[in-house]
Amino acid sequence: MSDSTTYPHIIYESRLTLIIALSDAELGKVMFSNPIRWVDSDNNPVDLGLEQPTAQKEAKMLRYANEINDLMPRFIEMRQWTTPNGEVHDMVVMERLEVLPIHHFDKSTRLQMLKVFNEKLEEQRNSFFLHNDIKRPTMYFNRGDKEWMYSNVIQTPSQLRLIDAGFARVYPYNDLSDFRMSLRRNLLESMDFGDYYMEEE
Repeated sequence: MSDSTTYPHIIYESRLTLIIALSDAELGKVMFSNPIRWVDSDNNPVDLGLEQPTAQKEAKMLRYANEINDLMPRFIEMRQWTTPNGEVHDMVVMERLEVLPIHHFDKSTRLQMLKVFNEKLEEQRNSFFLHNDIKRPTMYFNRGDKEWMYSNVIQTPSQLRLIDAGFARVYPYNDLSDFRMSLRRNLLESMDFGDYYMEEE
């Protein structure tokens, strides 16, 4: 890993994802082709009805979301990233956010920021765009870790932002049955986040 004062440097790495700080303003995301398997607390497979995330899908969803509002990071471009062992992967380059602790602000400020966040979520829903991962599927991993559960919602100095479009989806206008089912879950997830966000620290 590179020194954190130089670029590029890796800020997160797992078997699924590599997150790279490219500059003060740009972040790179590499997604490896390891299938995600969801299980319940008894280790039984669970089908959430979501496509496996790819760099191309992430880029497509970010571009769509950027046309609606600024809730998600601004997509910049696609590049390639070469690993130390010579493997070449597609990399999504996006706006790098300034991240603060989720309960950084006082309660009244958070209440106003939550209101704006929910309004922007509603704008996305009105465009048939659903993030589908506001509340990460902790119930299937049985972790009970709220900080991890809601880590796709980021507190910045000016507002709440939403990251990780890997499971986002634009629903077709002529078949809304899947949209209504997913919408119900997304509404519950945003309500659960609001409860967590407004907790006293």
